[in-house]
Amino acid sequence: MHLPESVRQRLCDEIERVRLAELTRAAEQISESYRRGDSTLLSNSLDCLAYAAVRMPATYGAIRKVLEQLPAGWEPETVLDLGSGTGAGWWAVSDVFRQKCRMAVWERSRGLVELAQRLGADFEVAGADLVSFRQSRRYDLVIASYSLGELGAAGDGVVERAWASTGGALVLIEPGTPAGFERIRRWREQLVRQGCHLFAPCPQAGACPVVGPDWCHFAARVERSAWHRRIKGGTLSYEDEKFSYLVAMREEKTNVGSRVVRHPHYAPGLVELKLCTPAGSLRTERITRRGDYKRARKVEWGDLWVTSPPAESASPPRTEPE
Repeated sequence: MHLPESVRQRLCDEIERVRLAELTRAAEQISESYRRGDSTLLSNSLDCLAYAAVRMPATYGAIRKVLEQLPAGWEPETVLDLGSGTGAGWWAVSDVFRQKCRMAVWERSRGLVELAQRLGADFEVAGADLVSFRQSRRYDLVIASYSLGELGAAGDGVVERAWASTGGALVLIEPGTPAGFERIRRWREQLVRQGCHLFAPCPQAGACPVVGPDWCHFAARVERSAWHRRIKGGTLSYEDEKFSYLVAMREEKTNVGSRVVRHPHYAPGLVELKLCTPAGSLRTERITRRGDYKRARKVEWGDLWVTSPPAESASPPRTEPE
């Protein structure tokens, strides 16, 4: 997937106004600071543009992939984005729900807010410092993507207050690393205690069956433009953004099936799916040509999988002759 064409063009116009060498150097410095565990305010306009150039497509891809997991037919009218960054959430919401939602954001970097607005995002700035986040009103959809992990222990309190501000669905997204997943797991337990209904990716609300050194994460394949490749020094026309996530809802929604938690393994006449099941366990299902093979060939990492009943169960019930 890729950013909407209008956004890509505006971002390209912004990039063409600066020297590529300066933008690349700024991007490298930002990446290095994050690898050290330092968070940066990104108040400098060049830094904000560099951050958008390297991170906005991937952030958009991850948010959109998660929003596509929400219940079919469910659409929010009001949205709150906590740590909105480059405004990627705005376009992901607009693309998935195909309607103009009223969005409010909390973002501490004024430079990122101004860049997002130049790129076309239309939202209300409700606040800046996430540590002090508190809202008395409720929003149909609350999103916190790649933002709460930077807050350390304070992130737990923000999750609690974010849930209090949620009228419909709360979406949490963190990097698809062991540390990112552990935060998601901790918040999962916290939200279950607060009475949420888990909708995705978990097929059940009991103990998470994933144990170390494994971790639960998924991926969104994102297109890399020519300038994206030049800035990041990459050669591939795409990148896979790895993320861990959670969708918690106020109302219980039916989401029947097991979650595919790894890339399916294909062999001649065989598909192997690693599944997280409603029974609270991890298992591998082997589907052969004698089973639901064609459907299994179309399943992707992160999808739901519902095992088909045996063929004889699908036949109509027998009736007595008249």
